[in-house]
Amino acid sequence: MLGPDAEFDLHGGKLRVLAVDIYDTTIDIRWRVGPEPDVAAVFPSEVAQLVHDTEGTDDWAAEELQTKGKQRLHVRRLFRFQLSDDVGTEYMSSGASSGGGGGETTGNATFAPAPPQDASVVTLTWHGVEVPIPL
Repeated sequence: MLGPDAEFDLHGGKLRVLAVDIYDTTIDIRWRVGPEPDVAAVFPSEVAQLVHDTEGTDDWAAEELQTKGKQRLHVRRLFRFQLSDDVGTEYMSSGASSGGGGGETTGNATFAPAPPQDASVVTLTWHGVEVPIPL
């Protein structure tokens, strides 16, 4: 089924849920983020620690290390999602993939179990942004 016809803002980035596929044991949510949010705004304490950790190094080295640290946050943590529903089901991430470039990324997030029959809405959460998805 199609996702909600809306975009959700996160620090200059925009998330759109494209589609939701419900299987026997899982739910798969396809998403797009474009443009991508500012990593420093999403992870302010981690970026502040990067700056602190590079104090006293040459400017070029500090810049290089901070850039690599932000890239690591982008790759490993930016596209982590959680799922909940209106009946209290506990969902576990059971897979994810993403790819992109040019300031946008698309991907999917898979969760187990599949929503129960009595759930009427699932909510995808991305760094505090909640996207309600009617079932």
